[in-house]
Amino acid sequence: MSRKSASSTIKRSGPKSRRSILTIFAEETPEVEVLRKNLTRSGRIVGGYKARKGEFPWVALLQFDGALFCAGTILNENYILGAAHCTGVDPSMLTVVVGDHIQSGDEGTEQVVKVAEIIPHKDFTIKTFLHDIALYRLKTPLNFSTPYIKPARIAKVDTKPTDDMVIWGSYLLKLKRFVDKALNLRVGRDSSECARQRRLAKVCRDGTDLRRRGGKDSCQGDSGGPLHTGKNTDEYTVVGIVSYGIGCASWEYPGVYTKISAYLDWIEKNINNVATKG
Repeated sequence: MSRKSASSTIKRSGPKSRRSILTIFAEETPEVEVLRKNLTRSGRIVGGYKARKGEFPWVALLQFDGALFCAGTILNENYILGAAHCTGVDPSMLTVVVGDHIQSGDEGTEQVVKVAEIIPHKDFTIKTFLHDIALYRLKTPLNFSTPYIKPARIAKVDTKPTDDMVIWGSYLLKLKRFVDKALNLRVGRDSSECARQRRLAKVCRDGTDLRRRGGKDSCQGDSGGPLHTGKNTDEYTVVGIVSYGIGCASWEYPGVYTKISAYLDWIEKNINNVATKG
């Protein structure tokens, strides 16, 4: 699987295996939501500064056979929201890690849960990456008794925020190394990008969202992770899902995110089925 690489394998000991949470913030958002940044189809964020432990308690790591390959967002105790292009694998080989901040070792705040079922959007296609959204049903419910593991607040309308935005990641591409602390990154937006990117015009119309900024980005491993608006943990609202792009941290091409508000009915229909499943 192309999203799994030697560099993304999580090991719980030793300095060479250090991982961290890394986030990207976007400044004021115009009507056409475009960020001057770029990400790959299975990207990790590039650049950043420290985030606080527990600042993003809804972020989940998805592991395939013990290797980190995508991220996700906690919807409730039974479901993780992510990207459809991260599916197509046997759910019995997947685990979800939540409550993690510094991935070089156990902090005593983590929960590791097996995946019972993967639900990709039925209209997702790898050719266009439209409808790049999926749900992961967990075998056992998450425990929300600590401040480090909480469900996300999900945008109920087409959000046009004036505050900051954030996505999650774990690698500094420019430094060619993993880091041990959580990082944040602030970037700007361009309201005319959808008009200029004619070949991506359909993406701009179909529940997707373009954002771009050279030198600061998500890169391998952050696909499916959340894009937020808000100023702090109490205000953050998840508005998007990391989908795809071309290259890492380029000014030339925008990163593309699935706009969650376009899929609220789909999410509601599927998460309400949990009571009928074992």
